[in-house]
Amino acid sequence: MLEIKELNKKRVIITTSTLYRKDNETDIIRSELALKTIKKAKKNGYEIIVVDAGNWLELRNKFQEAGAIVKENKSVGFSFDKSEL
Repeated sequence: MLEIKELNKKRVIITTSTLYRKDNETDIIRSELALKTIKKAKKNGYEIIVVDAGNWLELRNKFQEAGAIVKENKSVGFSFDKSEL
């Protein structure tokens, strides 16, 4: 079995999609966990791409400041078109 330490971090890109509302307590907690995940990924040498479907600009900026590549989901709903990456 391949150990995590053996992975070539330059060949691994972590991707995630997000949709958080700043007026929802659960979403605030989830967004904080997402930010921690981004920071940990960057600290460990991984690239991370976030496709965000929300309109919480300050959060998107925090994700970018933490080192994520952030793309806005311009599609209707939570799904996105691959061309948005």
